[in-house]
Amino acid sequence: MSAEVRLTRSRQDYLKALYALAPEGAPVSTSRLASHLGVSPPSVTNMLARLAVEGLVTHPPRAGARLTAKGRRAALEMVRRHRILETFLVRVLGLDWAEVHEDAEVLEHHISERVLAAIDRLVGHPDEDPHGHPIPDRTGRMRRRSLTPLATLRSGDRAVVREIRDADGPRMARWKSAGLVPGAEVRVRAVRALEDVYELNVAGRRLVTGSEGLAGVMVEVAKASRRRSASAAMAIVALLAGALMCGGATRVGAAPAAAAPIADNSFLVEEAYNQEVGVVQHIATFVRAREGGAWDLAFTQEWPLGGQRHQVSYTVP
Repeated sequence: MSAEVRLTRSRQDYLKALYALAPEGAPVSTSRLASHLGVSPPSVTNMLARLAVEGLVTHPPRAGARLTAKGRRAALEMVRRHRILETFLVRVLGLDWAEVHEDAEVLEHHISERVLAAIDRLVGHPDEDPHGHPIPDRTGRMRRRSLTPLATLRSGDRAVVREIRDADGPRMARWKSAGLVPGAEVRVRAVRALEDVYELNVAGRRLVTGSEGLAGVMVEVAKASRRRSASAAMAIVALLAGALMCGGATRVGAAPAAAAPIADNSFLVEEAYNQEVGVVQHIATFVRAREGGAWDLAFTQEWPLGGQRHQVSYTVP
């Protein structure tokens, strides 16, 4: 049995909470830790002092707490236990994935290393728990992924659900009924930011919700969506560079020349049909004042669905 398992349950909970709140090792404030654990700030301060004496955390005065290398190993051991147990409860006992978090919270403190190893073998040494979270190996190593909150995607983006927050049972049940589960393919049909409305296609089913209803769902964005973002950014840079070059050609004291006529009423990337579903528009409009020669720029951006055919055209007066 490892030394970490002999820690009291309260100490284990604190270490795991510090890891959950700052997996990359950032400092965690006392108030934030207290809110996460549902205890008072003075109780947190007292426990952090004990953990610091034991070499599990660092907690300088008037600063946040961080896990030490020893504390991080102990925290990852508890994360491993929790996620293996959740997998066992769902796969072997057939419990609902929206309800196993609390059960695993209790069991993780009481089983031996031998029993944990047997459960791990029984469920086939899984890499992820039922909610998509990676499971650390025995040495604490864990696969890293670049994930994005689903609520930050734009119209036309495609992604795959990878992880969901597992501490809110009712919300998890709603996600499951809507098909928002790890592995589900998602396409953003439309985003109406002012109304906070997201229209999604989830595994072929239409879902309309607000950003709060998506909080806690982490996705891996499809490569095509990333390429569109990069291409649009490059086009914007090219357009702005052209505008600067045009502006630099004006002589000081010279009368401003009449603006050249615009050859096309849209700039950068434009889809062939205007204002229809799946239309791409990246519109930049330059307007030069009649007096003073100052330039004003307005830029409007609307993202496409994947697979559209686009044209690239812009004229800088």
